[in-house]
Amino acid sequence: MVNINALLSEWAYRCKKGYPDLDSPSDLRVLKTILKEQNITLPEQQLSLFSDEELERLTIKIKKGEEDIENLNKDEIFALLDANKEDKEFVSMIKKKLKAQPKRKDFNKVCLKANIDETTIEDTDTPGKLFDILVANDDVDNFDDYVKKGQLSLNQLKSDGVRNLIKDLSQTGISSESITKLVNYGGFEGGRGVGKAEIALALLLKDVVMRRPEKGDLTWDGKYLEVKGTSGRLGGRDQKLTGAPKILDLVKKYPDISSKVRPDLFIPDLISNGEEEENILPLAKELAKTMYPEAININDVITEDILTEPIPLRIAYQKIYVSNYVNGEGVEDFIFVDTSNRFGNYLLKSPEELISYIDKNFTKFCGPVSLKNISPTTFSNGI
Repeated sequence: MVNINALLSEWAYRCKKGYPDLDSPSDLRVLKTILKEQNITLPEQQLSLFSDEELERLTIKIKKGEEDIENLNKDEIFALLDANKEDKEFVSMIKKKLKAQPKRKDFNKVCLKANIDETTIEDTDTPGKLFDILVANDDVDNFDDYVKKGQLSLNQLKSDGVRNLIKDLSQTGISSESITKLVNYGGFEGGRGVGKAEIALALLLKDVVMRRPEKGDLTWDGKYLEVKGTSGRLGGRDQKLTGAPKILDLVKKYPDISSKVRPDLFIPDLISNGEEEENILPLAKELAKTMYPEAININDVITEDILTEPIPLRIAYQKIYVSNYVNGEGVEDFIFVDTSNRFGNYLLKSPEELISYIDKNFTKFCGPVSLKNISPTTFSNGI
């Protein structure tokens, strides 16, 4: 008896995309080659299905729902199913695909509207992958009904506190299994990361689309929406200080603090060592400007009255860290999504709301900024 799982694995391995594409005559010819190599013989009626002409004809018929299921040659389908009838999982998958295929064309239109296509993730048929998720969980009809009734908007989901994407998107009528896999789906677009939740938000919400061709993640109501998963950064990894702010020369003068790299610690220590606050203030601002040259809130948040207090200084530098990223990248809104322990939890904040959020949640938002960690990870312990 033919080992269908082994056959499918070999077929997938040899296909250019890493998985069989029923829309590709070349992929179907690969299957024919494998059957010949392994001396797999089928009854004449079934074997004829693998001729080049029959493969191409069958491929054209099922291509993206261009033909209704009832117009397929039932003998062809029954022969293929009969050849693999012992593999219940495979038969179930084929039935789901055949049932769902007529709605693939409408699904592709939704993807196109959301700027999701075969270039969204490099070397991947992203619409096909997303459709397969819905097929696997019998959610194609649910998705189709949801779109026809009118999609949710991110504006409807926005609130001040923490919400959960899986729970919120259950209003679509799509199963939590599909929603979880859609939220978890990501990859790389020409070397640029497409993070988790980005594609799901664009696919399922009517006011969100993939941001293309501009850099960035998503567009929400015409504005740049930045998506950050667990331990995301507002800047590059291992970003180092450039320039030589004068305050560091002062730090080196005092052996007890010369090794410290956190502004929220060495600035109060300088004053404890006798440096005048009025002299330290412009130096602290110069340091911030060197660390975060795009920030526009330095004068607002670094004031003389906080120079001796580590916590207010830590908060001030975190706010400057946010301002630097917002103004450097042009971000107009943030959505932080927990992709770890509290999967699906999220916060939706404008830059101004995020800066206010830091006042009471500075330890949750990110670790302290330092000369060696200019772009600390955000929400490393979850949302």
